[in-house]
Amino acid sequence: MDERNLTKEKRLAFLLPELSRKPGHHVVVVDQTGRRRPWLAAPGKSLKPIWYRRADSFLAYAVPAGQNLRHQFSRPWQTGDQRHSLVLHYRLEFRIQDPVLLVERLAADPLKQLEDEVDALVAGRVKRLAWEVIVHKGDDLVPHLLPKGCTKTDERASLSDPLRDFATDLGFYVINLGVASTLPEMEPEIREGVEKEADRRGTGA
Repeated sequence: MDERNLTKEKRLAFLLPELSRKPGHHVVVVDQTGRRRPWLAAPGKSLKPIWYRRADSFLAYAVPAGQNLRHQFSRPWQTGDQRHSLVLHYRLEFRIQDPVLLVERLAADPLKQLEDEVDALVAGRVKRLAWEVIVHKGDDLVPHLLPKGCTKTDERASLSDPLRDFATDLGFYVINLGVASTLPEMEPEIREGVEKEADRRGTGA
């Protein structure tokens, strides 16, 4: 059985049945003999194989050309002291900046690699937050993950910039990143206690 490949599952790169066009997509042609690296088919040009080569020696991959693709995923997480657990929910906005590079890296599952890098970056910042902040502000953790003094207009750059070099090496460009959290169902009493304490502090009771 083939190992799961998230990039293929989400159809960020998928095989076409023949050398043909796909509306709304770039087409990357792969030479299965390895004589040349994959190339991007020129817009408006017909996809004809090299005259002295068999058509079946080439593969064509379709790659979405949309400028604002979205991907959501969740990861379980524990605090450093192992006392609490939660689930981090990520909302990733991106575009495919280099379709050829994405296809070249396809076997290594670029989208899964990007997921792992996002989670590593954010989880490292979440570890520095107070548990009360995580619980009470869980619907939107982005403002609490930013450096002190960072303004609202800096949010997108502040969270996305560390990912961009990594994403570029996979063929992606990160536009925006959203982060939220929820407690697992087994900890409702913890949620209730923390929220009551936060409310008490807020009202000065």
